[in-house]
Amino acid sequence: MQTPSLVQWSSLVLASSLALVACGPMEAPADGSMITDSGVTNPPADSGVSNPPSDSGVSNPPSDSGVRPPPTDSGVMLPPGSPPGDPTLEQQVLDIVNMHRARGYNCGGQMFAATTPLTMHPLLVLSARRHSLDMGTRNYFDHNSLDGTTPTQRMTAAGYSGSPTGENIAAGNATAAATMTQWMNSPGHCRNIMNPSYRSIGVGYANVPGSRYRHYWTQNFGGR
Repeated sequence: MQTPSLVQWSSLVLASSLALVACGPMEAPADGSMITDSGVTNPPADSGVSNPPSDSGVSNPPSDSGVRPPPTDSGVMLPPGSPPGDPTLEQQVLDIVNMHRARGYNCGGQMFAATTPLTMHPLLVLSARRHSLDMGTRNYFDHNSLDGTTPTQRMTAAGYSGSPTGENIAAGNATAAATMTQWMNSPGHCRNIMNPSYRSIGVGYANVPGSRYRHYWTQNFGGR
């Protein structure tokens, strides 16, 4: 079985067991993170951009420190015809995201203070589920769809109009906890998750047997 892979709306790392990419908001990129809607390309893992020193003396809490998210959907009502996703896994991702936002987190040497929780937005869930399913069904792994559609364009097509926007994607892991550990261990993805400018999130999961990674994850972030 193929090893796990990740992506954020910024390009990050390709390693033997992980692949990560992240796209962040309209701000100066760091560690290879992409600016939204800028003709996203995925630079090499070591793009020459150095991160702040990581020995800031701030230790991060364990990724899975007793979190027991509820095994139910959050009650988000999606438009008719939306991909099914997996409401339980998607809610688990949101719970872990908000646990870290409530505590603060050191993302590769950049300390983020505790901030407000994100709420699940149905239109961002719709765009995230569509992208996860599309990647699995058409067997690719990228922020841009095969027809060139960018994350911002997909969110707009789903009816979302907030700003700023960002995206994390991942593939290969079957659980929310393992996928969140991948993202939190990647500075660019972590910064998207901890960004206080975001107020809303959509999490989309797709299980596509026979595809390269089978398990596909998308986080779409929005500023309203």
